[in-house]
Amino acid sequence: MKKFIIKGAIFILPIIFLQVYTMLFYTTLKGDLFRLGYIVDNSDYRYIFKEEFERDIYFTNISDINLNSQYEYTVLTIGDSFSEQKGSGYQNYLAKNDSIKIIHFDRFLNNNPIQTLYGILNGDFFNNINVDYVVLQSIERAFVKRTKKIDTKKIILIDSLIKEIKGHKFNLNKEGLSDKLFSDRIFKFPLYNILYFLDDNAYVSQTYRVNTKENLFSVNKNELLFYFGDLENMKINNDLESVFNLNKELNNLSNKLKEKGIKLIVLPSPDKLDFYYDYIVDNKKYPKPLFFEHLEKMPKDYLFVNSKQILSGEMKNKKDIYFYDDTHWSPWASQIIAGELSKIINKG
Repeated sequence: MKKFIIKGAIFILPIIFLQVYTMLFYTTLKGDLFRLGYIVDNSDYRYIFKEEFERDIYFTNISDINLNSQYEYTVLTIGDSFSEQKGSGYQNYLAKNDSIKIIHFDRFLNNNPIQTLYGILNGDFFNNINVDYVVLQSIERAFVKRTKKIDTKKIILIDSLIKEIKGHKFNLNKEGLSDKLFSDRIFKFPLYNILYFLDDNAYVSQTYRVNTKENLFSVNKNELLFYFGDLENMKINNDLESVFNLNKELNNLSNKLKEKGIKLIVLPSPDKLDFYYDYIVDNKKYPKPLFFEHLEKMPKDYLFVNSKQILSGEMKNKKDIYFYDDTHWSPWASQIIAGELSKIINKG
């Protein structure tokens, strides 16, 4: 019996140690790249954005209005997680301007902003929601893929949106916070932090860690973190024909919107690898991103925001254009993008 207890203790004590270690040093409150990479960090990096995270909300979500009523807005924004940054998002800085009213298409109603925009164009959405502009935003790595197998005839009606909104709110009320006491993170957390010394993505991590030529963030290290998806989708994004087909689809969308008196503004958000590529010490290990280079040269029937070019111009004067610990751009970038959108809208 005594031997059995000793053997049990020998087996369980390391697991308990790993659990305590993980509870002390791993947090889900950091950026997505830290969470995915199980990276140790004790800094309070995000404190510099505290005031921006606490900003009042000046725009309106479609889930917060009666879609059967008539409304007048200046801009409808629709996109992915880059359009879901709440108080520190580009549309909130844009909506701070009293002359620009923003309505936002909630992401939980929208798996693919291009497909969704076609759907509401073919439906009755714009009969009730009158806007002058649509800002279509997408992260670079997914933009081309989002035009694959697109259904240009799909119809999304207001009644179906109302049902989805009600269902979402009901499910939110039912959800509770839960986290398993023991999970694979207690093994991944210490293991990944050892393997990062040997390989840029610890061989299996979704987060890459690479050295940079200079300090790009408000942290005491010359380091860039980026998402494996930036590499995974590079081939299709660098393919000229694929980008041409994307541009063709965007022109088609723009022309359909013009029939309703609406102008389309296209806002691609650069992948973090693309945006900081020239700053990586050993960037020859990775293919050079060509998406923006291809798209910039193509004829457009829509208004184009070359966010990579615009934000790159601020690099000399501003750190933290993107979050150090996250795939997304920071409030500083959101402010810059809002300023560019404001210029476009004020031109009419």
